[in-house]
Parts: sequence; C-alpha cells; structure tokens
Amino acid sequence: THRPGTAPSVAARAAPPLVAEPAAAASVQEFHRSVAVPNEPVPESSLTTGYAYTVQVAALRAPDTAEQVAGRLIAKGFPAYVVDPAPDTPVGVYRVRVGQYRERGEAEQVRRRLETEEHFKPWIIR
Repeated sequence: THRPGTAPSVAARAAPPLVAEPAAAASVQEFHRSVAVPNEPVPESSLTTGYAYTVQVAALRAPDTAEQVAGRLIAKGFPAYVVDPAPDTPVGVYRVRVGQYRERGEAEQVRRRLETEEHFKPWIIR
C-alpha cells in the first residue's frame, strides 16, 4: 500500500542496488523511488536472482519507524530498504534489511559493521 507522503509500497519495490548512492538522493523517499518498480507486488523469492544473502536489521510494527531506521542507514551509505508485511499476515511487521550479497562472507562483514558501528543485533537471511 502507498501512504501519502511516503515511498511506494516496499512490496512493490525491487531489491536495492548493491552499491547505493544515497548522497545523490535529496530524501529517503527520493532514494526509494529511484529503486521502485511499477505497483505490482514482487514476491521476495524473485528479488535479484543470484544474490542469496541479506542482512536483516529490524522487524518493526510501525512503518514510519522502519522508514526512519532505513533512512538513517541509507544516509550512512548502507543499501537499506524496508519490506512491507505480506498482505495475509495477521500482524504487520516491516522488515528493515541491508543489501543483497552473493557470498555469505560479504553479508557477514556488513552484519558485523552494523553490530559494531550501529549497535544493532542483525542477522543474515537467505
């Protein structure tokens, strides 16, 4: 769903590029629009093929809080994004994720950075 004044539904977004350029974006919303695709839901399993590992930073009930966390990470150069809850879930959880990586070692390096520098307790997902 699209909330006025926010980025398009994350379920409708493509996976972010491996190398994000957040400094070029005037806002988090502009950055998210730059990686948006038409308003068709994209199943998570079909996100960028060949990238098996992603770092999940948080799972939050408040969409605005999730967008703020992602925005803070984007401003620091992390390719962060928010995944909307699946439409059929009883409790909506917005997942803040960073990147997509081909190798687990790459994801592990990012996970350690997020833990050390940002004080998150992130985990790697496939």
